[in-house]
Amino acid sequence: MRTCIGCRERDGMSSLLRIVLAEGRIIPDPRRRLPGRGAWIHPTAVCEGLATRRRAWSRALRYPANAETSAVQEFLNAQV
Repeated sequence: MRTCIGCRERDGMSSLLRIVLAEGRIIPDPRRRLPGRGAWIHPTAVCEGLATRRRAWSRALRYPANAETSAVQEFLNAQV
């Protein structure tokens, strides 16, 4: 069980998308293989928006500054 950083609901790993911080950018990790600390989010624009609004990205990934989240938005838009 993992917790979505957007809506804060618990769900299984198969329903959530892993997100990692790489070179100052927040990127999706659909295969769950990239190194580093990961955060989990439901693969919906609603949860991504909630995470951004709540500033949950920096807390979950333990990154002090606001990182670029455009790669996650592009990934979610491609899934629709």
